[in-house]
Amino acid sequence: MSRRSTPTHLRSTLPLLAGACLLLASACYQYRLTPVGPDRQPLRAATEPQEVTLWSFGWGLAAQPLVQPDCQGNGTAEVTASTNLGYTLLTVVTLGIVVPVQLEWRCAKDAAGGGGDDF
Repeated sequence: MSRRSTPTHLRSTLPLLAGACLLLASACYQYRLTPVGPDRQPLRAATEPQEVTLWSFGWGLAAQPLVQPDCQGNGTAEVTASTNLGYTLLTVVTLGIVVPVQLEWRCAKDAAGGGGDDF
């Protein structure tokens, strides 16, 4: 009787284990913001991505100041905020006391007509 209960027990825990693996695999997220220009089209990026890791402490009571990209007056073409499994585990283990996030941005191309290339 004990021999048959072990495989049944394993069969009942297998879906739980699979669910836990799926939950851990989905621990990464990414948000992307792409502004649109006056013609309602997304702005095109002109620079390579620049990135920084921002840290928040004490459930957001103490956080690093926001980064101000130096885009020479052209604005940003794309901003992405993301996390990974390690960041998520750190957040869970510290019960939200420490929360890191990866911030990446790309600057937009020069405004149309500003450089004389359109003639």
